[in-house]
Amino acid sequence: MTPYMIFMVVFFLSLALNLVLIAMMIAYAIARVHKHLKLKRAPQVQKLILSINGLLKNKGVPMYQLKDAADQVVYAIAKELDQAGNVISVAPDAPPVWTVSDATLATITPAADGMSATILPVGPLGAFKVQVSAMFGGKAILASDDIQVVASGIASIVIAPVVPAAAAPAPAAPAAPTA
Repeated sequence: MTPYMIFMVVFFLSLALNLVLIAMMIAYAIARVHKHLKLKRAPQVQKLILSINGLLKNKGVPMYQLKDAADQVVYAIAKELDQAGNVISVAPDAPPVWTVSDATLATITPAADGMSATILPVGPLGAFKVQVSAMFGGKAILASDDIQVVASGIASIVIAPVVPAAAAPAPAAPAAPTA
């Protein structure tokens, strides 16, 4: 082997080693950039909760009470939660669907975007369930809450005439003493 051939082998081996070192340095630099940017996935909705008139139902809290007055309105808002329980804002795949379990007690009217609804009492007293369901990233998520329709108080007084019973005879005057 001539000295020229030895020189060429060493040259190409060192060139290959330098290319490997450069590739390793590039990979290290990319890893550092990703670490500093802290690239995160978009938040995923794990749960929906209902806020009724601004109140969130907590453990031990009885159901929300709705008075049966015609002007009583309840506003329900669906809030998305991530896996840690934080409220997040993620658009659903389609507008959420709102229902009430008993249409004889209340009606529900969703807002245009579907993220809130108005609940109105329509009849008798009783309890019903409000439910909202939505698709987030192809996953169906559901929330529900109980509402009870209670009496709102006196709205009017009705006066009904009463026919008196037959008049009883007047008591007799006491007899005069005899002497």
